[in-house]
Amino acid sequence: MGDRPPRVRGRRDRPRLGAESGAADRGQSTSLDYTFSLAIAALLVTGLVTAAGGFVADSREQVVRTELEVIGEHVANELVAADRLAEAGSTTESLTVTKPLPSRVAGTGYSIETNTDGSTQWVNLTASDPDVTVSVRVRTATPIAETAIDGGDVTVTYDPSADQLEVSS
Repeated sequence: MGDRPPRVRGRRDRPRLGAESGAADRGQSTSLDYTFSLAIAALLVTGLVTAAGGFVADSREQVVRTELEVIGEHVANELVAADRLAEAGSTTESLTVTKPLPSRVAGTGYSIETNTDGSTQWVNLTASDPDVTVSVRVRTATPIAETAIDGGDVTVTYDPSADQLEVSS
């Protein structure tokens, strides 16, 4: 019997753990793992929704800004065109130019305001939601009356008695 290899302890020979750390712990561990997995998934989804919401708000603001810039250029071009017509006719008695424009940009209303700062004339467009203001410089020989209107169709009128252009809706 001396030729026998020494006995190696296998799985069967290992001491067993007590009942308190056996099946009951494994069941609790599975429940905790499931709860933690749900909590982590909820945190990830919340983070993604928050990030996507900020991205959508930033994109909407950029869309509003771009649309206001385009509309501002249209209004400025109409003022320049009316100025050219008023200057071309030495006895212009009546001049009206109408430009159809959208009443809303990206689902929000806007306003158009003309003002003069020294010798510089401006068309300012303002949207309220999101709060965006765009200014477009206008160069005309004829002064522009300071006015404020809501967005939509724009009419540029030349008043020969005051020798000025006026924007109205």
